[in-house]
Amino acid sequence: MAEAARQELENQLRQTIETLVEISLLVHDTTGSQENKEGLIEQMDTLVKEFQRLKEIKCDKQIPIDVIDYIDQGRNPDVYTREFVELLLKQNQFIHGKMDIYTVSKGVRESTSDDIPLDISCGAHSNTEISTNPGQKRQGNVS
Repeated sequence: MAEAARQELENQLRQTIETLVEISLLVHDTTGSQENKEGLIEQMDTLVKEFQRLKEIKCDKQIPIDVIDYIDQGRNPDVYTREFVELLLKQNQFIHGKMDIYTVSKGVRESTSDDIPLDISCGAHSNTEISTNPGQKRQGNVS
């Protein structure tokens, strides 16, 4: 049923666009004659009826306001879609990179957990013995 409503909406939109084109041609080529005025009034009535039919069509599709703004500015909505998809791809790559770094760092932490003690005390020690040779000891000041 949703497909039928979408098709009906598309057909009605096409008819409305055709009526708008006919109105623009009538306005552009107007001679000011009574016949021309009556034709324009008739097309305007048709346009109003087509807008009413558009309003009556039930369609559960929501159009983002950004897309409507694009159309109002005379831009192609496909450009909006392409730019939106490119932005999502960049964000996805960024998040994927963060996840990869976390996985690698977690692996490094796990592989070095035996080598590095968890409780490392830091501080200044005076007169700490520093060994330069395994058999020789000397006094040094580490700060």
